[in-house]
Amino acid sequence: MEIDQLEVLVALADELHFGRAAARLGMSTSSVSKRLQDFEASIGIRLFDRTSRRVALTPEARPLLDQARLVLASIETFRAVVADTRSGAAGTVGLFHASNHFDVVSLLVRSLQSRHPQLRLDYRERPNGEIAASVLAGRTSLGMCWGDVPAGLELYRFDVLMLDTIFVPASHPLAGRSEIGLPDLDGETFILTGPDPTTFWRTAGIDITVRRLPIWGRDELATRVETGEGIVLTASRAVPRYRHRAVVAVPLADPASWFQLDQLLVWRADEISPAVRNVVATTKTLGLLTTSTF
Repeated sequence: MEIDQLEVLVALADELHFGRAAARLGMSTSSVSKRLQDFEASIGIRLFDRTSRRVALTPEARPLLDQARLVLASIETFRAVVADTRSGAAGTVGLFHASNHFDVVSLLVRSLQSRHPQLRLDYRERPNGEIAASVLAGRTSLGMCWGDVPAGLELYRFDVLMLDTIFVPASHPLAGRSEIGLPDLDGETFILTGPDPTTFWRTAGIDITVRRLPIWGRDELATRVETGEGIVLTASRAVPRYRHRAVVAVPLADPASWFQLDQLLVWRADEISPAVRNVVATTKTLGLLTTSTF
């Protein structure tokens, strides 16, 4: 049983005329007749009663016709999926992201659902420090992160965060301030999830202690601040995201002390997957990645 035999069955059942069926299939009348004869011989069932004046579907052929239509429809669906997969319009793309990128991921998923309904984003939160290395090692196809990017990765800067605020425990002496100057931070311990301000601030005569921890999310970060493990340099636009009563956000007074933190989409330089390229192209073309919060 061949696909073209099923196509002959359906076309001839619809047209009930060998000439019209042949024209529809783009073949000669003799080819239609030969394929029909071979099909009937292979299954042992007469499919059409035909004379010089008429063609009629036999009763035995009717249930076969219904199944033939289903099979051909499934084949067309399969061909469409193959074409979409080849072009990158279908498939699954893995994405590791930091805890501050949930809003951006949500925007990207919704846009992909509209633009490429068969293209799925399998996104998972990971500590920022692991993301670029995971992409390079092939554990995921894409990463949303910040900080240094190793050789072998391409990147797209989709946002810039200005780190201009300090999170301190509500019991901290600085918690009651309307703003914090750099001298106020001398001797403080910082929990780092982003860039290290030590060298930059030391030139201003500020000496701080740094604890770099693999923080998984905002709740863990707030809890570590609340329990006195350290204070945190963050972005003012992240403040509404925190609902932790025991943590207070106080702005840095001097813009010269602020840090710029690039938010990056990264992928392997040798990445050839059309699906991955479609995700990257979607973010660039549609300008989705513009609302990251730290």
